[in-house]
Amino acid sequence: MSEFYWALAIGAIGALLGLFFALNGFAEPIKPTDLKNSARVRNLLWLVTGAVGVILADWKRLAGSAPEAGFLLVCYLLGAIAGAILGLLVIVVFLALSIRHANRQRNGLDQLPYRLIIDYLHHGYGHFQQMWAKHEEARSIRQAQIDQEVQRALQQALRRERLARIERDASVQDVIAALVHGIAAVLAEPDPERRRERQNEVIDAILDGLKVAVLNQVRSDFEGLRIRVNHMNFIPIADATEEQRMAALFRFGDEDRYTGLLVLHRAAGGSALETVVLPVDGRVSDRDTLLPGAPEAFVLGKAAIINSRSIKWSQGINRATQAAIRKFFEAVDFESVASIPISSKSGPMGVINIESNRCDLLGEGEEIGKAVCTTLQPFAALLSRVL
Repeated sequence: MSEFYWALAIGAIGALLGLFFALNGFAEPIKPTDLKNSARVRNLLWLVTGAVGVILADWKRLAGSAPEAGFLLVCYLLGAIAGAILGLLVIVVFLALSIRHANRQRNGLDQLPYRLIIDYLHHGYGHFQQMWAKHEEARSIRQAQIDQEVQRALQQALRRERLARIERDASVQDVIAALVHGIAAVLAEPDPERRRERQNEVIDAILDGLKVAVLNQVRSDFEGLRIRVNHMNFIPIADATEEQRMAALFRFGDEDRYTGLLVLHRAAGGSALETVVLPVDGRVSDRDTLLPGAPEAFVLGKAAIINSRSIKWSQGINRATQAAIRKFFEAVDFESVASIPISSKSGPMGVINIESNRCDLLGEGEEIGKAVCTTLQPFAALLSRVL
């Protein structure tokens, strides 16, 4: 066997002992008071014993072609050093990756220091685990403190929001009380002209109060919300003038089926819709041709929301009418209209329309939008007393 294979074999033995020395020896701390039981000392003795064996062994007797003992010793020592270095690199890389992974999970909170690697090499695996546990405990305490701070901040925010809501509710209640007083004054007014003037003032006040109530429901971005309010009166088809019938938008099919018209009567807050007349399919058999929005709310007796970019159609509305309605909404500057029916003891009287620059009234989904409409029913009831 050539010197190369001898060097390789003896070097491999030294590398294995050096690797074992690093992996096993550095897992335990150095104990000056008990060196003989230290893993590093024991493993070092194994390395020395191996070196002594290489020197004292009669290699020539085993194989006549064996190199000199000095050459084999050098190969052994080089292998042992390489194995020890490899073992230390394995330890350092493994610990570094473990710390890096743990720090990623911590999201920047109380990061584990890489000096724990030095603690491992100097004090051993047991001490390393203790230091890791202390850092974890400190992180848990810090996380608990942060959670408490977040909870306190959240409670304070909720408290402030609650106080603001109470103040806004009080303002809405004041508006409703003032409106009730105004309605009583209108009903008590003996002069027909003066009564009509005060009636219009109260109508505007009701619509303004409804706008305040809508804004009161906004949870965020209060300044970005734009609301305009108007109302439409219902006119039975028999009482409608020819001019009103011809002015009705989106008529299609057999027009004899219409039971009445919704006519924009007053527009508060500068509504873009100044002259709008909509036909109403009031019969149960004509529900498939019922127009969305105000006619839907009037006939079904519940709030309806129409979004200009995603209109929900009844099955019987033809494509030409759908295209005309889309074109109508392209010309206005609002995203949605919420319609609330106005009813009295004698039956439905009309609808209140709330135009918004957000979808579904407040931009928080249809369910929230309709829930807000439900809270506005008192204003519809007040308006029914004045109309």
